[in-house]
Amino acid sequence: MYSSWGNQLYHLAHYFFALLFLMWVVPRLLTAYPSEDAVERRLARFLQTLFFYILLGYVLVVIRLYEALALIGVFALLAGWRFWRGKGKQARELWQEQTGKRFYGLLDSGMQAKRRWQEWRVQAYATARRRLREWVRSGKWWPDSLLGLVIGGTVYLRFYDPWTSPAPGMSDGVVTLAWMKYISARALFHDDIYPQGFHIFLSYLHKFAAIDQLYILKYTGPLNGVLISWGLYFAVSRWSGNRYAGILACAVYGLGGAFLHGGDWERQAATNSQEFAYVWVFPAFYYMVRYLQHGRRQDLLTAAAACAIVGLVHSLAFGFVGIGVGGLLLLGVTLKPRLTAKRAWWLAVAAVGGVVVSVLPAGLGLLLGRSFHESSEEFLTATAVVTAPELQLWDYAALGALGLVLVSALVSLFGKRQVERLPEWFVAGLGLGTFALYEYGAVVTQSVFLESRTGSLWVLMLPACLGMGAAVVWQWLRPRFLQAVVPGMACLALFVGLGAETGFAPAMPYKMEWDSGVEQYLHITQVNRPQTWILFSDANGGYALAYGNGYHNNLRYLVETYDPAKPPLTLQGAATPDLNIPPDVYIYREKELYRDVNGEIVNSGDLTGEEKVEDIRLLDDWLRAYENANGQPEVFYEDEHLVVYHLHREDQVDEEQATIWGDD
Repeated sequence: MYSSWGNQLYHLAHYFFALLFLMWVVPRLLTAYPSEDAVERRLARFLQTLFFYILLGYVLVVIRLYEALALIGVFALLAGWRFWRGKGKQARELWQEQTGKRFYGLLDSGMQAKRRWQEWRVQAYATARRRLREWVRSGKWWPDSLLGLVIGGTVYLRFYDPWTSPAPGMSDGVVTLAWMKYISARALFHDDIYPQGFHIFLSYLHKFAAIDQLYILKYTGPLNGVLISWGLYFAVSRWSGNRYAGILACAVYGLGGAFLHGGDWERQAATNSQEFAYVWVFPAFYYMVRYLQHGRRQDLLTAAAACAIVGLVHSLAFGFVGIGVGGLLLLGVTLKPRLTAKRAWWLAVAAVGGVVVSVLPAGLGLLLGRSFHESSEEFLTATAVVTAPELQLWDYAALGALGLVLVSALVSLFGKRQVERLPEWFVAGLGLGTFALYEYGAVVTQSVFLESRTGSLWVLMLPACLGMGAAVVWQWLRPRFLQAVVPGMACLALFVGLGAETGFAPAMPYKMEWDSGVEQYLHITQVNRPQTWILFSDANGGYALAYGNGYHNNLRYLVETYDPAKPPLTLQGAATPDLNIPPDVYIYREKELYRDVNGEIVNSGDLTGEEKVEDIRLLDDWLRAYENANGQPEVFYEDEHLVVYHLHREDQVDEEQATIWGDD
């Protein structure tokens, strides 16, 4: 069963192995970022490597070499080149020296393995106890525990649906699944030009996790929401110098539920490019601000990589990053121009480079003869009568917090810490700009796109505003011990309050088909070899599920093409079974057609609800004729919603040989 603990843990283990390999092992081999902050260093390395992943994916897909072995080969070559250049000689000598010592030490130890194991165990135990005491005495246990509690709740709210329901979330789910598979099949812009960065990374995960693509789809969407929440913690805690401010921002976004996200809450458990792009927005802002403050080249390169990643994934998020870059450039040339003007210039150059890199795939698509994705283009240009959104409690709280941040930033003008307060200026300016775009952007332009998407930008910015505003208040707490107690209790109270308000209701995206139908697809892939089966159904995701693993066609094709009165599956007018389709055939007959929340039958691609009803009627007639001629077809699966029939064509040995070697 899909939702069983054994099944989920097995696939999660494979999934997180791929994540560990791609997010930690490969970046460690390919990139460098000098920093004493381990988290900052690892994030910077991964941002640089993710940018490389996407560009490499485009190149390998175009030249038709996109395979796991090719990826590993490129990684190995680059890692070897990095090791041998520069100080590689000293590194090699040190490595050889240490390896020799360990080798001869192992020979000298002989049969003392047991004693060495006992020594190592005692030492490891002592080290663990010492670190635990240091952790408790330092006081880090309190914010670490709060952060763990918040992240744990964030994971539960988003992963509940992927754990319990196999059906892809929302209508975009099957599209994302199909586009991921197209990349694996080395087909670029299969459905016209659309940013493919997210789908390339999904394909990377599939290459190294070695599990069905459906699990990659189901797990990555919720993980995006968790990483967005963590990204807010990362940026706000470092900008404010207060971990509790970061925890508050993380809790608001991660645990706010429908109370904060509104109708977009279901997107937190679905898998879409927009949320993947949002993951890298605040890390991009963080390294931009850090570069303006300190002028380190590595921060500029990391910020440029992060900007390009967002542009290669989603246009809306890239536009939001562009607004942030514009605000930083303005601050760079006005706040303390002697120090930051030149840095702002290089940041502008990096931003222009990010724009160029982001549009290169579109140019490549045009060279390949593709046009822009039609439905996306229509969505971007659609207009309607739009009214301003009604403000809620969260909005007023965020605006009040922005006022505090702005006052704190203005106070810095009378001192010598303007550059240190750059994050406050940035958050205040970007927060007010985002709110204005949310409140008035769609009203002024009458854009359907802005009406539907600017709310998610404001929800992304709102937690940062609240966190930075809280940090302004908490920094004035006296005596000093209250600076840990009061913020910690405030974060805990927020956790409890959000739980009471939302009931910790998990994100549950709407579906387009029965869970049992998707689960039977997984069953079919387990009992059949790839490309040896075909699925006939009118289910919304049938094509996307089967593509790359088997074959799919709709029910109308089955009943109009194959003669039920002859052995399965014989073409109309033919005397022998059709050898051009796989030998195992699965037919989905929905007892009850899947309906949306309004009670309407869900359309499937070009099929309307009425056409699906007619297809079921024709299938029933076909099955009756088949039963009269061939007997009752095997029932592969049946429940209250669905029955799956299995037909098997027995091929003769000579027919199989003829199929393989030809008639001669």
